[in-house]
Amino acid sequence: MEIQARLQQQYDHLGQLYEENLSAALSLQSTLLDRVLPDVVDELELDSDQEEELKDWLWDAESVFRLLKRHRFTSSFALEAASDILIWRAKNLPQGYVARENVPLILCLPPTARDFLGRPILVLRISALKDSSEHVKEYLMELAEDLRVQLQRLNSINRSESATCPILQYSLIVDVQGASLSDANVDLPTWYIREVVPRFPGMLAAVLVVNYSWAHSGVWNIMKHVLPDSTLSKVFFPSEKELLQAVPPSSLPEDYGGSLPKLEELFRPQPSSPAHVTSDERPHANGGTVHAVPFQIISTKSPNVSATSQYNPFFGYPVRLSPNQTAASVPSLYYGRQRKRDLLRTLAVLLWEKWKKRVAVVFAVLVVLYLIRRGNRRFLKRHLSAYLLLSFSSRAPRASR
Repeated sequence: MEIQARLQQQYDHLGQLYEENLSAALSLQSTLLDRVLPDVVDELELDSDQEEELKDWLWDAESVFRLLKRHRFTSSFALEAASDILIWRAKNLPQGYVARENVPLILCLPPTARDFLGRPILVLRISALKDSSEHVKEYLMELAEDLRVQLQRLNSINRSESATCPILQYSLIVDVQGASLSDANVDLPTWYIREVVPRFPGMLAAVLVVNYSWAHSGVWNIMKHVLPDSTLSKVFFPSEKELLQAVPPSSLPEDYGGSLPKLEELFRPQPSSPAHVTSDERPHANGGTVHAVPFQIISTKSPNVSATSQYNPFFGYPVRLSPNQTAASVPSLYYGRQRKRDLLRTLAVLLWEKWKKRVAVVFAVLVVLYLIRRGNRRFLKRHLSAYLLLSFSSRAPRASR
């Protein structure tokens, strides 16, 4: 069976599973919010901010569905796993990002770039692993959360446009050009599969390996013994024709035979200061506007962008800029997720900006009326006292007579 047909078959099967088990996922979500989360908060003595962040994850119905699917739709197993994930997230996911790679390992193509089934596209260049730092594990852990948040955000946009089927997965292009057997790091994929995948299950629909030749067979033989069968079934080695069938030319960089600019042009670092960044803003396939995110956040003390700034693609939420922004990059969510209280705070600010002049005028009028009323009271009180005193003094002599 050709690659396109297999991808279509897997996509249809996943869509059917989603329709059949959505009610079970929503029931599990309700149980987690009502029963499990309060116990975790009490056990770890979490504050309200940490509790809100865990709620943000639980409100992601697609993540709950993927977790339920990983456990073969057995609610008891998924419930236990979700409890462990809540504890793991509270202990391991920082409120602000702390360790990032100087070399972007995984690139997210512009939002209009989709495979033939409408899924966003990621690019992993194996050669970039040679330049990765000691913080690569922290980077990958936070990147997985970034990817989850991006899917959640895309689905939120789709729901507002009455789209029926959510986006559950990404397609990943793995470029093995420049990789050699000496670059094969078995520990890293082993760690990722053991530590990260169980917490972010089912986010990859397909792994399309490009620029593969006989020289890479040694690396692949090693990876086959590391990757689980569920992952191996998603790995494809497409020809140029098959790649263009799976991913339209309009969604592929020129490096792989498409019409998009080359990767180095899409993600070229900008010499300008972080305060002057132009995001790559493109129309979404179904309307609206979304932004490309190359996941190249580096500095631990990066400047912040106002939640209502014109440079903020997550309007209403606090974000931060990286000193090494790229041409297609945008700021990252400051807390790694879209928190409801941040949106409410922004709405309050916008409401004040709109009505502050009228409120100030009304307040000034009320103050003037109060002062007038208070002055009238003092005037009446003063004159009434004088009248009573005069009346009393006029009666006193008559009484003495």
